[in-house]
Amino acid sequence: ENVILAPHGDVVVAGGGQLNLIGGSLLFDCKWSGDFGLTVKAEAELKVAGVRAPSDVSEKTTAEAVTPTASTCRISALREDGVHNGYILIEKGGRASFKNAELSYLGGGKLDKFNQPWDDICRVGLAWASDELGFTVENCEFHHCIAGIVVSKQPGQNMPPARISNNVFHDCQTGIVTSYWIEKLRITENTFRKNGRGLDIRGGGYTKAWITNNQFIENEI
Repeated sequence: ENVILAPHGDVVVAGGGQLNLIGGSLLFDCKWSGDFGLTVKAEAELKVAGVRAPSDVSEKTTAEAVTPTASTCRISALREDGVHNGYILIEKGGRASFKNAELSYLGGGKLDKFNQPWDDICRVGLAWASDELGFTVENCEFHHCIAGIVVSKQPGQNMPPARISNNVFHDCQTGIVTSYWIEKLRITENTFRKNGRGLDIRGGGYTKAWITNNQFIENEI
């Protein structure tokens, strides 16, 4: 807790292992954006959780309500200049949960095509290759990422209920992007503020997401 780790290479959770980041900071010291990051392999687990301070509790009813957490748990870049970003990749069969954390300056590569291959977008922020495990992200702040969260699912995979709720996304190229075939995904009570795109739901009739009670403030699209 309350330590600062500045890795110079990949951090990999594998072989049924578990990494708990409860407070403290993980700051990637990359030579360029996407140089390396944090990867969770199949059967491994990542738990990220900060401590929410009473003074930071907000109903997010105004444009000024941006930070929902005490920022006691951070995953970011050591050099916060936008060209030395790390990334977080949860591979198929990996488990992860995020609560009361700050995630910033994540992502390498580009997010510019309607239907980009997974290999092209899996390192643009916090990315999930969803399958039968599901996930939760709540009460987190995402900022200065290429994409705050990327969710991908292939045809034939089972996707249990997954939830992205009560988060704030600001100053990202895109707040949340989902691929084709997404189902049972709830995106609720989030705030998207001053992003290039707040929410990018791809797949038309092949995508089933419940999107409720979100705020969109001063996004370009």
